[in-house]
Amino acid sequence: MSTEPNQVKWVGIRLAAGETSIPVTLVATYYTIVEEFVADGAIAKYDTVYISASGKVAKTSASVESTMPVIGIATEAAVDGATFAVLLMGTITNDAWTWTPKAVLFASTTSGALTETPPSASGNIVQRVARAISATKILVNPSLEYIEV
Repeated sequence: MSTEPNQVKWVGIRLAAGETSIPVTLVATYYTIVEEFVADGAIAKYDTVYISASGKVAKTSASVESTMPVIGIATEAAVDGATFAVLLMGTITNDAWTWTPKAVLFASTTSGALTETPPSASGNIVQRVARAISATKILVNPSLEYIEV
């Protein structure tokens, strides 16, 4: 597992006589977490993946509960049996994306994909996976909890 720490900053000021609060600026620490897995089938870069019964990872589909929950997004393509990197938490950019900034992204019924529209057909799985930062950049932070429609 690799982590890349980002900026953390803490600034505090002593209370002066008569003051009732402490002016503080805090920039939180956050990490990009990438883990290597073995592919259970072909995986394309940017596919959403889950941990299969074999302990490998495969593409998800919100229409098949056994392929859920999404644990992350492939940062590279992989053939069946190959070791590859999966972004478990952090940001990723794809110039081909056209997300609405600030939109919540869900697991899609299209294998390996994300969607801005929660799946709504009976039996579909609804899982929040990421939030769009811009049209081409997302913050991946999958909730491992999901509901069935």
